[in-house]
Amino acid sequence: MVERITTEIIKLQKEIYKLLAERRLKDAFGKLAILVGELQDWLSRDKLNEMEMSYKYMIQYMLDGVEDPERKRIYDHLVLSAYTLTDRVSDRLEASVSPSQYYGWKRYAVASRAGIGLSSQFDMCDHAFGDLSLASLLSEQEQDTAKIQSLRHRVEEAAGTLFMDIWTNYPAEEADCDTLREALFSHRFSDTFVSLLLSALLLNLLHRFDEQKLLLLLDGYRHTSPEIQLRSLCGALIVLYVYRERLPLLKNLQSRIDALSEEPKFKADVRTIFLQFIKTQDT
Repeated sequence: MVERITTEIIKLQKEIYKLLAERRLKDAFGKLAILVGELQDWLSRDKLNEMEMSYKYMIQYMLDGVEDPERKRIYDHLVLSAYTLTDRVSDRLEASVSPSQYYGWKRYAVASRAGIGLSSQFDMCDHAFGDLSLASLLSEQEQDTAKIQSLRHRVEEAAGTLFMDIWTNYPAEEADCDTLREALFSHRFSDTFVSLLLSALLLNLLHRFDEQKLLLLLDGYRHTSPEIQLRSLCGALIVLYVYRERLPLLKNLQSRIDALSEEPKFKADVRTIFLQFIKTQDT
């Protein structure tokens, strides 16, 4: 029963995405109304009503022959808003019924660690890494093997918890993106740990789109570490492909890509990565 409900939510969500990709906004609103009705959330209902009203006014002005230089911008904004509302409504519907590991972790985190945000989790990791580093400075004769093992376990546990929290961080607050940016690019953590965080961020974006997090991945291309640069770019290219239908609607993202295109290595790196992607199809 639960799996059937989850499957129906995902099916309806994909139908809405397809309609939005084809720019059939009126039909998409009709499907989205079904999702919103299932959620029974008045804020989502008000948002949808507001979008439908704006769309009707825009159509009416067009039929009346009113020239509006802002029409395309308004239309694109409505399509993007419909994508966002679909993401958020379907996520909340799945959160209560889906048996997946993703939603299982979210329910566990809410029940057992309410109020502990990403910033606190990063601090816990920082302290765990610091304690292990201090203990490792002792000579072999002075080291307590059992304590070292316990500290390593603590590091692994803190890193694993943080990985899951980043993966399931949706919808993100502005402070969450600031925290991620600081952790990824302040050289607070090792490149190996940052690589782990980038993997979690990629999984997060593959689950639900977030422009600010995608911009974070693109920013990673300017990291001082070549490994972080290419990991960030690989992740960004995968996300750009998966959500390619939304790209024309995201002006800030287009500007960022245009700016990166001016850098000497960017196009060559993109070409190399795509060649590697193509090669993986044979494995």
